[in-house]
Amino acid sequence: MLRLLVVFHAVMTLVMGFTCSEAFAKKPTIMKGCKNCHKDEPNIVRGKLVSYSPKFSSLHVNVGPLVWIIKYDENTKLVGADSLDTVKKGKEMSVVFSGDENKPLANVISIKKPFKLPEEKLISLDEMKKLAIEGPEKGRFLLVDSRPSDAYNSGHLPGAVSIPFPKLNKMRESVLPEDKDALIIFYCGGFS
Repeated sequence: MLRLLVVFHAVMTLVMGFTCSEAFAKKPTIMKGCKNCHKDEPNIVRGKLVSYSPKFSSLHVNVGPLVWIIKYDENTKLVGADSLDTVKKGKEMSVVFSGDENKPLANVISIKKPFKLPEEKLISLDEMKKLAIEGPEKGRFLLVDSRPSDAYNSGHLPGAVSIPFPKLNKMRESVLPEDKDALIIFYCGGFS
């Protein structure tokens, strides 16, 4: 059996160009939704807070397929919150850490701030209802669902077109109106 594993390791090294330990060592560090705006970077975990333990000086960050357990200490900088006590479960965050993936120590914990649009850019529910009754042609607007395609396919507002946020730059030429003064209304479900 051991000889078979050694042979397998040698074949993988020659054929695939890496050793087995290299192929399976790296844990995922970024949640799928975070990839809309961020790239996978070394020593940065991006995901949602599951919990934290002051007793053990650790926080637990969900990145999708697994939960990272990251230690912190008195030198860890917290950005975007006064204390970890005020951060709600499920809140998006990034953690810059030192050490390796087996014993990460947080250097900086950044809590994602809510995205705020200026008041003049927002449309009220009553205004939206009036426009929806008129329809896009008569109301002269474009309604864009910027959620992922599977969310759009499971149900969307009547008249909405699907432009998932990560695909906006690619699709805008073909979908958005040529009239730059046209009213465009976006709605989403969170990440976008």
